[in-house]
Amino acid sequence: MVTNLTLDNGIRLVTETMPSLRSVSVGVWIASGSRHERPGEAGLAHFLEHMVFKGTETRSAERISLEVDRVGGDLNARTDREMVGYSVRVPDAHFDMAMDLLADMVSHPALAPQAVETERQVIIEEIKRYEDAPEELAADHLIEILWPGNTAGSPITGGLADVVGTTRQGLARFHQSHYRAANTVVSIAGRFDADRARDLAERLLTDLPAGQPDAGGVTPAVAARGAVRCTTRDLEQVHLVLGWGGCGACAQERYAQAMVDGMFGATTSSRLFLRIREERGLVYSVWSEPALLRETGALIVCADSSPGNVPEVLRLILAEARSLAEGRFEADELEVAREQFKGSTALSLESTDSRETRNARGVMYLGRPLAFEEVEGLANAVTRDETEAMASRLFGSGMPCVAAVGPIDEPELRAALEAAAD
Repeated sequence: MVTNLTLDNGIRLVTETMPSLRSVSVGVWIASGSRHERPGEAGLAHFLEHMVFKGTETRSAERISLEVDRVGGDLNARTDREMVGYSVRVPDAHFDMAMDLLADMVSHPALAPQAVETERQVIIEEIKRYEDAPEELAADHLIEILWPGNTAGSPITGGLADVVGTTRQGLARFHQSHYRAANTVVSIAGRFDADRARDLAERLLTDLPAGQPDAGGVTPAVAARGAVRCTTRDLEQVHLVLGWGGCGACAQERYAQAMVDGMFGATTSSRLFLRIREERGLVYSVWSEPALLRETGALIVCADSSPGNVPEVLRLILAEARSLAEGRFEADELEVAREQFKGSTALSLESTDSRETRNARGVMYLGRPLAFEEVEGLANAVTRDETEAMASRLFGSGMPCVAAVGPIDEPELRAALEAAAD
């Protein structure tokens, strides 16, 4: 059973009881991410996420870890472009502890000066790790050129200079202006008492300030077309990421976009995998996936290939994009994509973690979680005409943005891209 309500303190609480299980997942989500950072605040949302684990006014970092470890639980967090989520999964007997722990961490981070300095070095090492991971670096570069000059495209971690320049005072200001009751969603899924959950959420999170959060640096994001960024590295492969502007998480058309994605590259029976890997052997991996923000989004393709194969890989990707844009697909191909989307959605609901996360995102973007039956109905309602229109919108006007990392320079990449478009 799913309930969705706003508490007297302004916090939105969404719960899903799963009494046949012996675990419960609790998430506290803040509807502010890297996209909400103002000039001079780059990387603050992510840095603050790290600091929430470094101790509160009454708990040390070691105690936080120990409380979860001693019951066999998992404690995690993630910073996205539009939200930060903190979650803990524990045996159901320890539900009260999980609620108390997360509420304390989110409401009362100590932000101790020495901990800030230590975590600064940790984040610098994290950024260096990303710099050494060509697939992740290419993906970050693609997002930057897809939404240029907009915080939607800014690196979530910020740059090295941003991290070096972060102060305790800046972290405290960001916490005060964004970690507010009206900006918070508490999501719980698993075995627990719903009335108890409401009581704990109202009582334990009273210290989150009232009032509206800072809107930050959010401005409308319009996807670019045809931008190229190349980072030349001495590697064995070129890591390619292509992106076309698409619809956002709140748009009804996202289900038609999912159908296009399914036919294009989302699975091992999709066009890109069959044409580029199975028939031609040009890559080990190639796939597509959506990137969804509130009012905008993108369809992204990732592929890794030897330098000599890059022109042909690009040609095949763009050829399949044009084919879909022109409506050249069979009815059974669309049905495979539809059933794959519904099936993968159903399978993703098999854990308390996934349900907790899914429900929280539903409340943040749509005001409510969507039941699987509703999602299934929306997927079933997508028509061929709607799918053709979405494919044409995605692929029919202008070139994709392309980022590459590996043994290729920008003139070579541009030449390959122009040749592939002919």
